[in-house]
Amino acid sequence: MAQVHSPFAPRDVVRCVQPTGRLIKGQIYQVRATQPAEDVLAAALGEGPYVHLYDFEGAFIAARFVLVARAPANDDAAHDVAQRMAQVMRERVALAGSCDVHDLARAGFTAAQIIEYADEARGIAGPLPAEVA
Repeated sequence: MAQVHSPFAPRDVVRCVQPTGRLIKGQIYQVRATQPAEDVLAAALGEGPYVHLYDFEGAFIAARFVLVARAPANDDAAHDVAQRMAQVMRERVALAGSCDVHDLARAGFTAAQIIEYADEARGIAGPLPAEVA
């Protein structure tokens, strides 16, 4: 039988919509790896596909998440980083009322990217509260 693959890929940014254990509803996470379900029946029974998240041990069922931003291809232009960062900023502000460097780091941006692209991302994101990274 054919495996059922996760709708996400490594480095994708996802938002939790069904919390469990340490996962917080509305929180943004970054996918570290994916694991397919063995077959369609296993997927229907909630046995995968799975995602592995940065800063978390173990796997979580992919259905607990929705996509916020796709991971860029290695040849994406630098401005795509600012575009993705602006999207994360808008998502966090809509959900929590603010977005700080910790939110951006949890979404997978490096410290160097935050320093380099945060200003550009704020401009792309449009009007945001002062509490944005």
